[in-house]
Amino acid sequence: VRVIVHAKMAPGGELPATGTLDLNLHFTGAQGLTAQSAPYDGEFQATLESMRSIYRQVGIELGMITYRDIDAGYRSIESLDGEGSDLQAMFSESDGNTEAINLFFVNELSVGQFGSYNIILGIAGGIPGPVAQGSWRSGVAIAIKPIQGVPAGVDTTMAHEVGHFLGLFHTSEQAYYFGPQL
Repeated sequence: VRVIVHAKMAPGGELPATGTLDLNLHFTGAQGLTAQSAPYDGEFQATLESMRSIYRQVGIELGMITYRDIDAGYRSIESLDGEGSDLQAMFSESDGNTEAINLFFVNELSVGQFGSYNIILGIAGGIPGPVAQGSWRSGVAIAIKPIQGVPAGVDTTMAHEVGHFLGLFHTSEQAYYFGPQL
């Protein structure tokens, strides 16, 4: 087994009390957002500012933000697991600042189960996600199409899923399926 640990240490060897998080934002054209329009879209910028505020509460600032367009074919992600899934293919498109987290904005993340579709607000490529760019787990996907009756906003979904990518787990779990409860 080979284990590599990437840890940013403050001078003197202590863990830092604050940090900066760079983002590579990848746009599929979902909800009309592109690399050209997003920096000037008031609603999207308010969403980024809200995420910035959430992370600022724990001493993390958003740093450099890059905007990039990817194939519009990724607007709707219908397969999340397994080799060659839509999600894996999209995450493999990650590019940009190699020390930034890749966020991919799609209309929806859905997967058929029990004869219906389960809608997912966001998904991280791993807990934690990989440091390398261009792998099948190199990103966080965020569904930005409004879903009636779902209270979570894009800002809180972004903050939540980036937290997973950084290595944070849920403090408790809820099973949302009809199978055996473990």
